[in-house]
Amino acid sequence: MNFASNFNNKGYSLAKDVFPAEFISELVLGFDRIVKQLKESSENINGRWGSELTQQVENTDSEVIHTHNIQSYSSIMLEMVQHK
Repeated sequence: MNFASNFNNKGYSLAKDVFPAEFISELVLGFDRIVKQLKESSENINGRWGSELTQQVENTDSEVIHTHNIQSYSSIMLEMVQHK
C-alpha cells in the first residue's frame, strides 16, 4: 500500500525520511525545552490515567507529560505540523 491509500484506509500512515535529521534534532530540543518549562511551572501535567482499570498495568511512579497544542507555543512544532 502506498502512503495515501494506507492513510485513507487506516487513518494513519508511516513514512521514513520525511524530515532531515537536522530538523528532527531541532524538534527534539524544542520538545525537551517545552517539557522543562512545563515541569518548572509546577502545574499538574501528569496525564497518567491513574484509574482502577489501569492500576494493574500502570507503574505508580510513571509520568505522562501533556503537551496539548504544542504548535501554539513553538514555531518549529508549527512548521512540522504544517509541513507539506
